[in-house]
Amino acid sequence: MGLKMFVKIPNDFIDHSVDFFQFNSMEIRDKFESEHRKVYVLNLKNEQEFWKHCKNIFRIQPSLSFIVFTSPGLVSPHIDVGDASVSLNYYLQTDSRDSTIYYEKKHENVKPFPNTSSYSVNDLNEISSFRASKFDTFLLDVKKIHGIQKNSDQKRVLISFRWNLPLTFDQIYESLIL
Repeated sequence: MGLKMFVKIPNDFIDHSVDFFQFNSMEIRDKFESEHRKVYVLNLKNEQEFWKHCKNIFRIQPSLSFIVFTSPGLVSPHIDVGDASVSLNYYLQTDSRDSTIYYEKKHENVKPFPNTSSYSVNDLNEISSFRASKFDTFLLDVKKIHGIQKNSDQKRVLISFRWNLPLTFDQIYESLIL
């Protein structure tokens, strides 16, 4: 595949008639805050029950997260922290005006802010983006610099199927049974 940052995949592996909000455990696994916005990474509850509503398209089993973004504005360009390398996002609630944006550094000396994985948008060039609607499913390389431009107060809510290093975007894409 090579150099892809994201790809929209068919969403027919998951039952859209299910209220997936019932699987939000409200247990916060991770939280990222700025003065304007919060991003919550929550555990799913009843994972066995959750999987009953999905066809198994996964040759490599992902972990699951329930993710909520609050408030409008730019979620700073960043690389996901830790070992996270690939994310398959199934959007439960989103404003279709919101964009996920991928960037490249203006020059090789650009570094993230101290003690973070976030970058100044002024040091980057936008190279690609997409807008997700409810029930869309996108596979993302979260080891590439990306951010989110939220345009409304509506929460952006998604279920994230995630894989860690050393697995790459190409490996996960090729492993999916689509």
